Amino acid sequence: MKRLFIVLACMMVAGMAWAKVPAKSELAVSGSYYAPEDGDKVWVADGFIAMPISDSGKIILGPQVHLSSGTDDALGAVLEWNFLGTNKSGPFLGGNGLYLQKEIEGLERYSVNGVAGLKIQVGTGGFVKVFASAPVAGAGKDLTKITGNVGIGIRF
Repeated sequence: MKRLFIVLACMMVAGMAWAKVPAKSELAVSGSYYAPEDGDKVWVADGFIAMPISDSGKIILGPQVHLSSGTDDALGAVLEWNFLGTNKSGPFLGGNGLYLQKEIEGLERYSVNGVAGLKIQVGTGGFVKVFASAPVAGAGKDLTKITGNVGIGIRF
């Protein structure tokens, strides 16, 4: 798992240097905590670093990490379309694909999720990300589960 993350990070740095794109990259994190009455308490944290692949920063792409207190740690990629670029508040659409690091019986090892929401600029480099997500393929696709999420991020 460490090797894959190191390779992805090196590719990101090389890509940013090669592209010389004037738009900003994003680093964002979000998390959840579940305490069901009839089960174990679970925490989940997601984070990604994405670089612009267009001059305006409207399209960003990068690696994503999904960690939890359970057994469903995963690595993958995120792709987002910021309607107004990475220098302003505005709506966005996107998706992410994750691959579980351990096989879990009865659960597919990959998931693809669609996301839509709003990024609200805070100061000169920060933002709050409010979004909804839903599984569209792989693990969880049979559930009609749309979740509301809040995350924080920086642009650099």
